[in-house]
Amino acid sequence: MNRPFLGFLLLATILLAVDLASKSVAFARVAGEPVDLSATGGRAEAIPAHEPVIVVPKLLAFRLTLNRGAVFGLGQGGVALLAMVSAVAAMVVLTMGYRLPPEAQRKRVLLAMILAGALGNLWDRVMYDAVRDLFLLFPGVNLPFGWAWPGGAKGLYPWIFNAADVYLVLALGAFAFGFDQPRTKQQEST
Repeated sequence: MNRPFLGFLLLATILLAVDLASKSVAFARVAGEPVDLSATGGRAEAIPAHEPVIVVPKLLAFRLTLNRGAVFGLGQGGVALLAMVSAVAAMVVLTMGYRLPPEAQRKRVLLAMILAGALGNLWDRVMYDAVRDLFLLFPGVNLPFGWAWPGGAKGLYPWIFNAADVYLVLALGAFAFGFDQPRTKQQEST
């Protein structure tokens, strides 16, 4: 039995469950009425107009939206291509997770995050033809000096995202900055 791989699968399953549950709860409650995307083919019109639900003032709010593209809304309309990329990525990450040596704990955790993120957004693309997003950072906080993002958004962080996106960004960032490497003896002594 490959215990490290089972731990990898368990962590990925827990993270995936958190992502899908947070999306389901948000789409059932945030807009003031349940949003049934399966009955509308995942059309954005299914989401009634609603104000963001402030969780922590100036820091976090819930607001529902659908994203037919990738991160930050890039590649809008490429749902089928993005679903295929997510499926291939999930298979590659699953294989990598299986082949890791037992001592590669950091890589295993980061790969579990990537697997959960890919599967969470893949689920949405297959089931709803779009990804369900719900978290809005810095609600009501605008860019300084009256600046705006391309497209006119004035919010400090105008993008809405989900837990799967958080997993993906954090894990890929950790890999990019080398946080997947074990600590050396010298680092441990400082």
